[in-house]
Amino acid sequence: MSDEEHKERRDEEKRERKKIKQKVEGKIKKEEKKLRNVESKETKEKEEKQEKKFNRKGLSREEKEELHKEDQIYRTIFIQNLSFETSEEELKEKMGEYGEVSYCKICMDKEKGISRGTGFVCFRRRGVAEKVIEEAYMFSGSKESDIEIDGRRLILQKAIKKEQAKDTSNSKKKKKEGIKDNRNVSLAMVGQKTKEEYLQLGLTPSEAKMRLKAQMERNKKLKNVNFCVNKYRVCVRNIPKNTNKKMIKETFGKYCSKGKISDIKIIKGERGKAIGYCFLTFTSAEDAYQFVEQVNESLQFKEQRRVMAEFSIDDMVKLHKFKAEMERRKFNQEKKKFIEEHSVNNSGKRVKVTSLPKEVIKAEETKDMKKTKKKGINRKVGITKKFNAKKSILL
Repeated sequence: MSDEEHKERRDEEKRERKKIKQKVEGKIKKEEKKLRNVESKETKEKEEKQEKKFNRKGLSREEKEELHKEDQIYRTIFIQNLSFETSEEELKEKMGEYGEVSYCKICMDKEKGISRGTGFVCFRRRGVAEKVIEEAYMFSGSKESDIEIDGRRLILQKAIKKEQAKDTSNSKKKKKEGIKDNRNVSLAMVGQKTKEEYLQLGLTPSEAKMRLKAQMERNKKLKNVNFCVNKYRVCVRNIPKNTNKKMIKETFGKYCSKGKISDIKIIKGERGKAIGYCFLTFTSAEDAYQFVEQVNESLQFKEQRRVMAEFSIDDMVKLHKFKAEMERRKFNQEKKKFIEEHSVNNSGKRVKVTSLPKEVIKAEETKDMKKTKKKGINRKVGITKKFNAKKSILL
């Protein structure tokens, strides 16, 4: 036997093997098709039975669709931490070990055309999804389950409706925004620029340095939790020292569209002369924001000075003390007025004040309670003595 004959025989054997494989594969495919047809017939029959049940109940199409969606959600699992290389077929094969899978879908990024690392798996029977999650997290004490695909441990969760998912995401965003904007820190960034940007606007190096220094001081202050940004109050710097309130109102009042400038405070030094900056209080927060955006670095005051505007930073502790002091003064004034009105009778003679208003009594009681706590005196005794003394005031 020559080498050529050997080669021919080998080729013939290979061809025969290929033919046998093709026949076997064809038979397998036919059987699979038959099984699929049988399964599809069974599913159709089940759906028809369900529809008949719904029709007996007298449900509309919309109600049927809602019930079908709810049933589908109970049977689906949301999967995270998927590898970007895993395909839907691989995921279906892996999850098919735990139960029959009706469909499998991997979430794709539309712009990039890459998977997001998340997907959905829907089982055919109810209760399978819950069992899979229970078994997967039986021995794992972390977020990641014991199920692995392409060397990655999957994170499994029960599927939720789109509306519920949107609501949860919106609530999380609101919470985050509330935490961020609690002290209005984002407003401090309005008007902030780099050195190069300031120079491009036509500012001198000394002016740019001054603005950068102010930015550094502002950011340093806001690291302290007691400081907050006032969204109604604006600090304006680099104005001429001989400016009046009238001039400021005329130049800056043009930028108010919804409200007006309620208060202007020009800061003065030790000798009573203006330093070169002032504080403006607006009635609306939108006007203050527009003013800082438009006026900053663009408006030139007299003597060709570029104005620098920024939101003022307030100390919350000092503000709280100031408000408490103002309330105390107001209370004392009301008390004096009441005593003056009720201490003189119609004949013009001064008389004892036998009764004070309830608000005054409550406020005085709370003050006395605090004092007696410090001294260690019996509360009731201290209050009665001091209150009786105030009740019988002689003028």
